[in-house]
Amino acid sequence: MKFRLFAVIFLLMLFIGFPFRANAADLTPAYLEGTWLVGDTEQDCNDPDTEYMLFRKNGTFETGRGGKAEVTGFWQISADAVELDILTSPGFFQDVIKEAQIFQGQYYYFHVRMITFDLTDKSFKAIGLLGEEHNKTIAVRCK
Repeated sequence: MKFRLFAVIFLLMLFIGFPFRANAADLTPAYLEGTWLVGDTEQDCNDPDTEYMLFRKNGTFETGRGGKAEVTGFWQISADAVELDILTSPGFFQDVIKEAQIFQGQYYYFHVRMITFDLTDKSFKAIGLLGEEHNKTIAVRCK
C-alpha cells in the first residue's frame, strides 16, 4: 500500500512538474535583449555571413549580416510570442539581386509574430508568421 501511494505521489509530481521544466528559460525582455545568431548554429557570431538579430532594451531591433542592418523595427513580448513591427526595403539586403535594385529607397511595413519554444539560456526555436507564410528557425545567443 505504501509503495502504491509513493508511486502515485511520484507520478503526480512528475506530471505536475513537467510543464515547469519544458523551458529552461522564460521569454522576458531581459532574456531577449542582446545579439542572437539566426539559423545555422555552427556559424561564428563574428562571421560576416552570419545573420543576426539584435534586440535592444528600448524596444527596437535589427536583423542583418556583417554588422549591416537589413531589417529594423520595434518589438514587444505577448505571451510566448515576440511581436515585431518591421520596416525594410527589398533593395537593401546584402545579397540583393540585380532585379531587386529597383526597390532601393522604397520601404515597406510588415507585422511578424515570432512564436518561441524550447527556450534555454543560450538558444530558442521560433516560428515566424507573416500573413499566411511561416518559417521555422533557431536563434543562438552571441552576446
